Amino acid sequence: MTTRLPIPGSDDGTWGQLLNDFLSQAHNPDGTLKPIDPSQVTNLASDLAAKADASALALKADASALALKADLTDLATKADVSALATKVDASALATVATSGSYTDLTNQPVIPDTSSMVAGNGITTVQQLTQAAYDALSTKNSATLYVIVG
Repeated sequence: MTTRLPIPGSDDGTWGQLLNDFLSQAHNPDGTLKPIDPSQVTNLASDLAAKADASALALKADASALALKADLTDLATKADVSALATKVDASALATVATSGSYTDLTNQPVIPDTSSMVAGNGITTVQQLTQAAYDALSTKNSATLYVIVG
């Protein structure tokens, strides 16, 4: 019979003998390890090399290297590095691009004075008011430009 470990629930009354038979394969009766026959270790290096590929082991990260990696929540906030490489450096932009001020704009368009345009069409008055105030006017003056605000 081949030696084996006892099976819980099915080796009642024989488990002690099964365990002792199993352990006796590698241990002396006093519990010390039996010496290994040199023929068993002759091919040990080549057998281990066949089991573990050294180049594959070199690719495995140790705990310290893993600690340096970003977690998934951090990755969700990061931009793609290749996309960043195509972006313009802020120093290469015109001042108006970062200030948002119209006065920083070069080649500003000429904005005409609208008061003459309104007056030329018979409008003499410009009045700002809410829609409710406009609706409440009993009469509207044709020479008044009503600008609804709010």
